[in-house]
Amino acid sequence: MNLQTLIKKNIKYVVLFILFFLCLQFFYVNFSADQMYNYGFSYAVSLGEIPYRDFNMIIPPVGALIYSLPFLLFGSNLIVFNLYQALLLCILFYFLFKLFKEKTWIILIILMLTLPIPFIHVLFQGYNFLLVLEFVILMYSLKEKKSDYLIGFLLGVFCLTKQTVGVLMCIPSILYLFKDYKKTLKRFLGFLIPCFIFLIYLLLTKSFRQFFDLCLFGMFDFTTKNSGFLRILSDFNFYIFVLEIVFLVYLIIKYRKNDKYIKNLIYLLLFSSISIPLFDYIHVSYFSFIFMFVLVDMIKIKNKKIAFNSYLFATSFAIIWFLFIFGFKLPNIVYINNYGYSVMPKKEYKEITTISEYITKNKNSIVLSDRAYLVKFAAEEKLTYYDLLNYGNHGYKGTDKLINMIKDEKDKYILINMDDYERVDVGQQTNKDVMKFVIDNYEKVSELEMYNIYYKE
Repeated sequence: MNLQTLIKKNIKYVVLFILFFLCLQFFYVNFSADQMYNYGFSYAVSLGEIPYRDFNMIIPPVGALIYSLPFLLFGSNLIVFNLYQALLLCILFYFLFKLFKEKTWIILIILMLTLPIPFIHVLFQGYNFLLVLEFVILMYSLKEKKSDYLIGFLLGVFCLTKQTVGVLMCIPSILYLFKDYKKTLKRFLGFLIPCFIFLIYLLLTKSFRQFFDLCLFGMFDFTTKNSGFLRILSDFNFYIFVLEIVFLVYLIIKYRKNDKYIKNLIYLLLFSSISIPLFDYIHVSYFSFIFMFVLVDMIKIKNKKIAFNSYLFATSFAIIWFLFIFGFKLPNIVYINNYGYSVMPKKEYKEITTISEYITKNKNSIVLSDRAYLVKFAAEEKLTYYDLLNYGNHGYKGTDKLINMIKDEKDKYILINMDDYERVDVGQQTNKDVMKFVIDNYEKVSELEMYNIYYKE
């Protein structure tokens, strides 16, 4: 293959890389709900903090470790974070082209859509995106009949990316026990490799107990506090999820004699667990994106210009969305220390800078806010258990645990974002019980921006 042919063959990835970076950095910034937290996990790891022991996470650390790599090499910066994600997205599309060939351009168009399902969430960094990437790689490996050791290894990585989804994805391999036990054994041995490495990591970092508390026992609190029958039924996205599941079950019944096709459908059905238990627009969109592969596979295309048309549509839609969401005005671009340049409202930026200056001067401070991570970045402070103040994110009986931690604190100023405390939002996960304990039991000494400041002797 000569150089000209090589460039022509791969130019699409260069164009996709540029498009993905622009979308992440500018065009779709209002959709990056969890970007700050996922950035924070990797930022903390790059500083030498140990997941579970120094700061709280409720998923295995594969995502945080993978995304910390560019920080270790190039420093902590949102641009670095987004460039790295653009590269991972190109890898995702490399495997999609292997699976769907020219139909993959239709998937690119789907990815740009924001309504009625915001598929655009798939663009952003985090363990949910990694699950999508791992699913596509798994489907490619099964199609190409790759080694069972490799497939087992991938399933192990699945479990170490998000434990609930990973365990369910192992079910088809376990069922091979009744048909081909050697296949199951090989996959099990491959599965053990990443799990054994992770076990050694937990033992060396002395975070074994904390991992099980946050990622296993704490799941009971997470499910209880963040879901509920009425809450689920009130969410439009739940009904989208149900329709997709019904259609999948219909296809499974219809093609039950087609062994090759039905295996893919079963894996897809198991992958639906990525939406459980929240069923919100973010988590349903990840499953819906993968579900769309079934529909794309049914499409027949003859248009040779589909690549150009997809580029044109994706770029135009992203730019139009960008102009629309900011009212056809230039967005407010700000700089935050250890985070870099970002698009952010002036009010939010003022809050972050003001509070970060306060805790820089008063090192004995605790910040209870949805934006505590950004405050800590700006103040060059390490992350703690207080900074991700969401229900179900602190292990078994996590609320009691946090309250007891506050009781044990001495000579501390506790800053509470009253906007977060007073906000009424069905999807909000902020642990207001902890905030209320501070408000009810400690003396309010001052106010700063939208924060009330309390003192704990």
